[in-house]
Amino acid sequence: HNIVTIFQQIDLKDDIELKSIPSKKIEFRSNDKTLPTDEQNLCLRAVKLLWQNYPLNKGVEIFLNKNIPVGAGLGGGSSNAAVILLGLNKLWGLNLQKSELLWLASQLGSDVPFFIEGGTVLATGRGEIMEPIKLNTNFYVLLIVPSFAISTKWAYEHINLNLTNSNNFIKFLRSTGWSKFKDFANLSNDFEELIFKHYPILSEIKVRLLNGGAFYASLSGSGSAMYGLFENLDATLTARHEFQGKYRTFIAKPVKWGFEQII
Repeated sequence: HNIVTIFQQIDLKDDIELKSIPSKKIEFRSNDKTLPTDEQNLCLRAVKLLWQNYPLNKGVEIFLNKNIPVGAGLGGGSSNAAVILLGLNKLWGLNLQKSELLWLASQLGSDVPFFIEGGTVLATGRGEIMEPIKLNTNFYVLLIVPSFAISTKWAYEHINLNLTNSNNFIKFLRSTGWSKFKDFANLSNDFEELIFKHYPILSEIKVRLLNGGAFYASLSGSGSAMYGLFENLDATLTARHEFQGKYRTFIAKPVKWGFEQII
């Protein structure tokens, strides 16, 4: 599926520990016992992709401390896959160039290359064609995560793909300096029409975020997470109070680069 979107990294993160082992196998552990341990697991697929493309006779122990909600449209699995590629490139001394890492990432998922690139980008194609854009990121993000997940595959199968005039949208995204928060009102998420129809509670959350002081609110990707953008921390904390107890909530800030390596 071709998309036109803005990807923005935030400081909500998972922690991944990697340890090289001499035998060609993967030992995967996580604090989240619901994660798959088969081909659905992007961490495992990332390791196997390296094995397929390079003459490697070593394996890895992976411990994933999961903080990013699963199935919420926040790119947690994709970011994990990117970190495996970046981490093993260092750990195994592969010396792969960024272009090679981006190609590998594109084999794992349409938004995985973004987590190699980082920051704020306009993404087109399947998500692998990226160009940095300037965005006023001096805001706070309030994430509201309901108890249910939404299948990305299902969402793409049912969305009306002709909702937005992509050429006009791309022109707008490239032309604006994004210096004013009012510019965000020009953004929209085509998934909302479909998702809100099937999950009306998410539409209610959006209204509550806007009524609670957010200058912009939207579904994240194909959901299920909703987010509101706020000009200051006090307003974010006040709005968060309205949702605590009923939903998982997170406060985050945009970042220019979302990968931190600790030896």
